[in-house]
Amino acid sequence: MRWLIRLAGVLLLIAGVAVGSVLLLPGDRIARIASDQIRAQTGRDLVFTGDTQVTLWPVLGIVTGPVAFANASWSDQGPMFTADSLAIGVNTAGLFGGDVRITKVDAENPVVRLEQRADGRANWLFRPASPTPSNVPAPANPDPNADKNEFVLEHLDVRNARLIYAVEGQDTIDIANVDLSLIWPEPAGAAQFDATARPTGVPLSIKVEIDKFAEWSQGQPQPVSVAVSGPGGAVSFEGVAGILGELAGQTKITTPDTGGFLNALGVGPVDVPQGLGRKADISANVTLTRDGVLALRDAVMNLDGNSLRAEADIQLGDVPQINARLSAGRLDVSGLNAGAGAPAASSAGTAPATPSSWSTTPIDASVLSTFEGVIALSAEAIDFGSLKLDATRMDLRVDRSRAVVTLEEVLAYDGRIAGEIVLNNRNGFSTGGAFQGTGIALNGVLSDMAGWKRLTGQADIRLAFLGVGQSVDQIMRNLSGEGTLSVGRGTISGLDLDRLIRSGDGGGGTTVFDSLTASIVMKNGDVLNDDLLLILPQIETRGAGRIGLGAKDIDYLITPVAVRARSGNGFAIPVRISGPWAAPRIIPDVGAALELNFEQERKALESEVRQEVERTLQKELGIVTEEGQTTEEAIQDKLEQELGRSLKKLFD
Repeated sequence: MRWLIRLAGVLLLIAGVAVGSVLLLPGDRIARIASDQIRAQTGRDLVFTGDTQVTLWPVLGIVTGPVAFANASWSDQGPMFTADSLAIGVNTAGLFGGDVRITKVDAENPVVRLEQRADGRANWLFRPASPTPSNVPAPANPDPNADKNEFVLEHLDVRNARLIYAVEGQDTIDIANVDLSLIWPEPAGAAQFDATARPTGVPLSIKVEIDKFAEWSQGQPQPVSVAVSGPGGAVSFEGVAGILGELAGQTKITTPDTGGFLNALGVGPVDVPQGLGRKADISANVTLTRDGVLALRDAVMNLDGNSLRAEADIQLGDVPQINARLSAGRLDVSGLNAGAGAPAASSAGTAPATPSSWSTTPIDASVLSTFEGVIALSAEAIDFGSLKLDATRMDLRVDRSRAVVTLEEVLAYDGRIAGEIVLNNRNGFSTGGAFQGTGIALNGVLSDMAGWKRLTGQADIRLAFLGVGQSVDQIMRNLSGEGTLSVGRGTISGLDLDRLIRSGDGGGGTTVFDSLTASIVMKNGDVLNDDLLLILPQIETRGAGRIGLGAKDIDYLITPVAVRARSGNGFAIPVRISGPWAAPRIIPDVGAALELNFEQERKALESEVRQEVERTLQKELGIVTEEGQTTEEAIQDKLEQELGRSLKKLFD
């Protein structure tokens, strides 16, 4: 709330000089004297436009027309302060006692512009136009009452103010329709500010109390308390702060409706995902230096029931640089799957995920451009909804809208996972990565990620992938990559390969296998495989086909072979699995079974039929085959002979 306090300081300076010892003079002379005094003390011009009048009733004081106070010489943004009018009242007893006690200042429609450069220069720091030369000696017997005369502002009221706060390298804060009240009854005492700001039209209440306000205004840090409250939440600070922005103390944030509170602050409509702080309760020890370095220590955060502890160092700026460490118990961030902004997206024709489709809600990854740096997280468990992790250590590194999540140590589904996942929003959104898992329980991971519960076993997995798109649906439909899978002993429910081999009906049972291996290639959202090998005690099964990640469907042919059947020649009954993931059809492929199992019999039968046909043709046509001549060749010779005789008769 530095801009509120600096606003009061500017008005105090102008009011004090304007009133001091000149109340009985004509208005125009008051204006000239005030302007001269302001220039002597600040080095800047104060310009009064219109009449300046002395008032005797109901309050002794002056009323001015439009006022403008010059900005620092290095600024090109116009006056530092303007107002349509000022009304200043004084305590008459103070005049006769030598002190000027300003009882009230009213400012109508003021505009205050506070600016600070990266080198520390600020337009609210003034230099006298004619400072006392350094070679002038101090008086030998200084008058103890020489500094007695002082200006005290008992009450300040500002209505409909516009506050502009610009720090070089940071976004400019521009807030209109601000009302401010200052009470400062004693020159050596505390000052209290009450303000109402409306960044988005909704009122925010701001209360500030500064101990020893006079010393604080001269640059000496003082105890300060700040409370900001509005629709959806409240923020408070208790500690020590200085006029140049440095502070140290305890901060608390309580937001029953974080999105509503952020909107009231002017951040904009924000739909905070469940688990990340739709309801937040945060406390931390905060330190802020003059050069914009913010340190958080002993931070405790409760975000929708998720408890975290944090320490962070942040270099403030257009893009804050963050170095943070977070630790947590069990985190539930499954709300991320719902898609922030889903209601607005749905009105544009998009849809959330269903069992048969992926979500088409646009992915908002703009958060990747709001900060850079490294955030380390350790947690007992993390529930992402479609993926559940146990004990986890990971790092998030963000650089120019690109985030890399490094899985340092992750326990999940009875196994371990390591690798990297990349989220890139530099030129449209894409995600990719490479990771490997050892000892992963397939039933758990396939159930969570795809709703498929038919396969069990401990797997070693290696996967590299890349997906591009503005929604989960687009990404899943153009995934590319490659990987391998190796599984020890496991089961396949809904298919009994042993019974299939023996009776031709393998539906409804369970297959127990000794091992499973496969390699995959992903292209356009399809997983393609042609080398699956499934080993059972007396059955060897191979597989090939397509699994549609984008369409959530499958078209896969499994070919089990009973290696000891048919006198060691083996017996195979291919099984085709096809249809949507939620309800795939498992049907034996009889045509392929006949092709595979009766190839020799078919060839033998074809030979017998062929021989019988040839014998019949030879008998009916009277054809005798020569040695080394086929029946077709003998028939061809016979036809040529008969055709020759017929042509000869035609020309005889």
